[in-house]
Amino acid sequence: MENQEISDKMGQGRERPEDNEPIIVTENVLDQHYEYLRDPSGYTVYTRRWFLLFVIAVINFTNAMIWIMFSPVTDKTSQYYGVDPTGVNWLSLVFLVASIPCGFMASWLLDTLGLRASIICAAWLNFLGSVIRNLTAYSFMPHSAQFPVLIFGQVVAACGQTFVMFTPAKTAALWFPDSQRTIANTLASMSNPLGILAANVLSPALIKKSDDLPVMLYICTGASLFGVLLSTFGVCSSVPPSPPSPSAAAQSEPFFLGI
Repeated sequence: MENQEISDKMGQGRERPEDNEPIIVTENVLDQHYEYLRDPSGYTVYTRRWFLLFVIAVINFTNAMIWIMFSPVTDKTSQYYGVDPTGVNWLSLVFLVASIPCGFMASWLLDTLGLRASIICAAWLNFLGSVIRNLTAYSFMPHSAQFPVLIFGQVVAACGQTFVMFTPAKTAALWFPDSQRTIANTLASMSNPLGILAANVLSPALIKKSDDLPVMLYICTGASLFGVLLSTFGVCSSVPPSPPSPSAAAQSEPFFLGI
């Protein structure tokens, strides 16, 4: 009896929901996951996820080539642009500096506007930065302006790196089933060190003297143009028509709340 009176008093202090107020039922995420593992037939995966992964790998690969192509031929770059080796080092260090402010902007864009916008921005910044660098190979460019223009082109491409840096994990989460996320993330992420490897092999092989430097610039531009075409005309949506798993269907945490 005493317990009943205590319960009644406690109940008097509670706000009871109105009759017309909707009742929100929160499902157990783990239960959803276990049910998905037992029977994944309710979810659909799309073949075009591999194309999307290929586009990201191409952009990541070309960005890494743009980033590091001058380091293996520091002496030739110094002769061509008339700067000391410290100036040549800044051509790669600028990528690390740009990643700090641009990383927050890229994270916000990926979370707010979606995967497609981030991929296209990365591809176009890659291409524009590479085209700006090519201007230094033409005779109309004053020698004193060559290196500043080259640095500016590197900065533009460095901004593009931040937009593609976070896309592998997002792509794996939104487009791939749980069983394929590790391999998808690995393939897209490994394209960056493969691009570094390619630049370290191609630059010394193609640039035998300082006048050969434009050859590598044009190769990077052609590769980045390929990424632009693939992303602009091939990537049509940020998410698949239906999610491949329960976690892909879940809402992500808002950007500023995560910060």
